[in-house]
Amino acid sequence: MTAGMTQTHRIHFSNAKKGKRKLQPGPAPVRDTPAGRVPRVSRLVALAIKFDGLLGSGAVRDQAELAELGHVTRARVTQIMNLLHLAPDIQDELLHASLGDRASVPPRVSPGWYGGGRGRGGSGQGPGGAALVLPQPQVVLQA
Repeated sequence: MTAGMTQTHRIHFSNAKKGKRKLQPGPAPVRDTPAGRVPRVSRLVALAIKFDGLLGSGAVRDQAELAELGHVTRARVTQIMNLLHLAPDIQDELLHASLGDRASVPPRVSPGWYGGGRGRGGSGQGPGGAALVLPQPQVVLQA
């Protein structure tokens, strides 16, 4: 009977030309994350809130003027402003997200999200009056 052989090597992927990935020997280099770095989605939600304040105060006429002042397209300003349509709980979660959270924990949705929330007057129940229960995500880590 032939016994199997196992070889163990440390490898990592690095970026190559034209967006391709290249297999490299050895462990991945440790990247230093700058202290105080804020996730992009948090910055965009904050920007949407700032834009809404500018529009509400009359400092800018409309979203087209915001786009012109920011040197972006009107479509991009619309995308940013659409973040304000998220539930307040989700906006709050995104505003206070940290870089360590994004890789291991998916965004959370509370069981009473349907029609509920802050000041929405909902009962926390889904259609038909049944309480909405969402399955808990399972994270499996393999060594």
